[in-house]
Amino acid sequence: MDASGEPSNTAAGDDRAQDGGTADLDDGGDPCVEDRECNDGIFCNGEETCVQSRCRPGTPPCSAGPEANGCTVSCSEGPDGPVCATEAADVDQDGQFSTQCSVQPGQDCNDADETIFVGAEEVCDGVDRDCDGLEDIDEGFALSGTTTRLGSTNGFDKAAAWSEELGVHGVYRFGSDSTANPADQQRFFTIDRDGQASQETFLGTTTTTNSVTAAGHGGFGHAYQASGGTILFQRRGPTGTPILDAVSVDSGARDPAIVATPAGWVVGWVRTTGGAVQLRRLNIEGELEGATPRDVGFAASFGGGPSMVFQDNEITIVHSDADNALHFGRFTTDLLRVGNDVPLGLTGSSAYIAAGAQGFGLVWQETFASATAPSTFAFLDPQGLLVCGPVPVSTHASGDVTDMFGAAVAADGDRFLIAVMGEDRVITLVRVDTTCNVNERRLLLDDSSQFTKGRMELHGGNGFVVAWREPNGVQSYFRRFGPNLCD
Repeated sequence: MDASGEPSNTAAGDDRAQDGGTADLDDGGDPCVEDRECNDGIFCNGEETCVQSRCRPGTPPCSAGPEANGCTVSCSEGPDGPVCATEAADVDQDGQFSTQCSVQPGQDCNDADETIFVGAEEVCDGVDRDCDGLEDIDEGFALSGTTTRLGSTNGFDKAAAWSEELGVHGVYRFGSDSTANPADQQRFFTIDRDGQASQETFLGTTTTTNSVTAAGHGGFGHAYQASGGTILFQRRGPTGTPILDAVSVDSGARDPAIVATPAGWVVGWVRTTGGAVQLRRLNIEGELEGATPRDVGFAASFGGGPSMVFQDNEITIVHSDADNALHFGRFTTDLLRVGNDVPLGLTGSSAYIAAGAQGFGLVWQETFASATAPSTFAFLDPQGLLVCGPVPVSTHASGDVTDMFGAAVAADGDRFLIAVMGEDRVITLVRVDTTCNVNERRLLLDDSSQFTKGRMELHGGNGFVVAWREPNGVQSYFRRFGPNLCD
């Protein structure tokens, strides 16, 4: 007591001073002197303590820890202490319990969605709804879309690109058909999200080969090889109609490639003499920039031309050199090299690269014009270092496969879809993930035509288009299917 006869608070005041004066005797809890005065006799409430003369609640002994993710934890009173029980949770109340509970896992692979559980009906939406580890196509859904005949196509001259801005694929070809304009000529059409093709726009009779196209700036950019080995570029509108006359990018060259950038376009090619791989910038209007092309490497005598993609404000290029060794390079939009040229330690030709969320998918033919050489896949990190592969994705049947090319496109961010001509000269689709695991189920795209040089594009989850032709350019076709392949 103090001099007035009232109880002294010196001890409590000392405690407040020791903890910075933050304690308050009136902040709740019964008054106490010892811990035993605070014990409520309930094990599941934890051990209560006396702090600064007030009872403080204990920590429940059955609190969920990190190992209890996807679980519910309960406590019951035992004769000698608390009894803790951990069970799988059913947060979405669909009657099945979460697989995430490591202590006692259930069967619900997504406990946040009541439509996903063992036994649920599958629909084609890219989601494993019945928790069997399989998605739409692997559940037996059919490949969507129908094969559409275009007419005959000259050589390899066929190209496609997806335009997010326009919501269509633009497809270019040089060839003929059975309409009122049957002669070989340049033709362009679009394919919308529903797989509906527009009427072809006729662009002239100038013979083109090895065409490539890219989407951007309200239309499309088209690069192609004309007679004499001249590489030409032409900017085209939404329906393929030329906006400006074709511009000569280089002469004595072959195997063009193209990407659209925010500043315009970049065209790549191989010099016929010497085999130099070169790049050239054009502005949005299609006018040449820079006095000379940029040398970026050397290519094989045939089939070693560049394949390019634009992502994260960089141009990524892959090509094979004179010894059929594959190289990887990155460049700014000003064509300044980012890092070093990366020899991949892989050999082959006719390589195509596709940009995914975690890196790049690469598909190529190990030996060009070989009747037995497989088409092969590898996954590269963003710097071009080999993560996994090579793994074969097709083995060819005997016969003339000199026109065989494969194409890979990123799907769902962490996978790649490959279309390839395989045994018995049929076209198949196969998915490969970033660990180079090849899905065992192959989808038949077409059972009567030889796949020669298709283009697949996947942008913004809007699906794929594959274009191909029969042997000897008899007929050409396309087929569109959704991002889940069955939609």
